[in-house]
Amino acid sequence: MNFLTKNRILVIVVVILSLLLLSILGGLGYGYYRSKQASKLPPPANRFEHQAAFISRSLNFSPIQNEQFIRLGEGFHFKFDSLATQIRLVSGEINNEITRAEVDTLKLNMLIDRYANLQRQLKELSVRHLMEVRALCNPGQQQQFCRMARQINRRHQQMNRNNSNDRMRGMPPRGHQNQNNF
Repeated sequence: MNFLTKNRILVIVVVILSLLLLSILGGLGYGYYRSKQASKLPPPANRFEHQAAFISRSLNFSPIQNEQFIRLGEGFHFKFDSLATQIRLVSGEINNEITRAEVDTLKLNMLIDRYANLQRQLKELSVRHLMEVRALCNPGQQQQFCRMARQINRRHQQMNRNNSNDRMRGMPPRGHQNQNNF
């Protein structure tokens, strides 16, 4: 008797297709679950508190270090938000100037210089803040701090690489559909 009869082949195909269907449904269910989890992220106002708690836990700060870290963070985030708001305003002014019928190149160059200066201030502020946080750390914590900084840097480079690959393929940057902010 032949081992692979028509009925056995049919049963094997049905089992394989059933397993394939189950794996597809499982993947869809998992994707739905992940999107629900992502929507549970803290609101932007609380995100800084969550980031600070994560950093404090990761570096194993003492209560005194944690208090100093929170004070540093409050001052940093106030200045950071102020500079970020100014950058958005200047960016809007640049966009307005570009879209005018008669572009004033002198004004446009002045706005670009202002934008670059604000970006420089923002970077300097961030670097100063990181150096202040590092100064709070003892030698063991500084090693962990450096590992975290390298990991964050790699993640940013990967995101930038992905965004540049998307732009080369003609895709808009992630999270910025149909926005033209210069």
